[in-house]
Amino acid sequence: MLPKVKIDVTNLEIPPNLKLAEPSFAEPKKIDMLLGSDIFWNSICNGQISLGKNRPILQKSRFSWLISVKIAIMDLTESLNKCNTNVLTCKISELNVGVPYQVRKFEKFVNQFGEGVAAYLSSTGDEGERKVYVPKRFHGALSNSVIENYNSDNGNDDKIYLEYRGLRKPRGFDVVFKKADEVYYENESGAQAQYYYG
Repeated sequence: MLPKVKIDVTNLEIPPNLKLAEPSFAEPKKIDMLLGSDIFWNSICNGQISLGKNRPILQKSRFSWLISVKIAIMDLTESLNKCNTNVLTCKISELNVGVPYQVRKFEKFVNQFGEGVAAYLSSTGDEGERKVYVPKRFHGALSNSVIENYNSDNGNDDKIYLEYRGLRKPRGFDVVFKKADEVYYENESGAQAQYYYG
């Protein structure tokens, strides 16, 4: 399904006289067909309309007009401040980082959030699913991802479980206590990280 959630296009100011190739592009629905890059580029025609800086670009094609725009799905800062959450979760498979079980792909995901972001793979979840837990102050980094909010008093939802040996302490977290093969961390908002070194 693309897009994953409905996109608010009321402020895009698309000229009413232009016929879009997919008028309902903002509504989630199944993909009818994927085009190879050779077919796509052969379908592009002369003609492009920019609706302004940081606004949509309309491109003429053999299918009609195509629209290209970077849109945040929601204002996470505003929505998360209204709820009692310490963590945000999302499926790695929906973040375009490849197979979620591969450490290399996982590290690539962590790196895409940049300096100081503690985002780690959970060892719990349904069959074929792993979850990423991100400290609250970094929730804005996920604004273009499919997300679920978990209330902090739902069991262990505010903890980060790691299954890989040798990952460094997440920045922004301080050691709370250590025992045998486990290390517990906590940040200023109370979110906890728990490492297993077994």
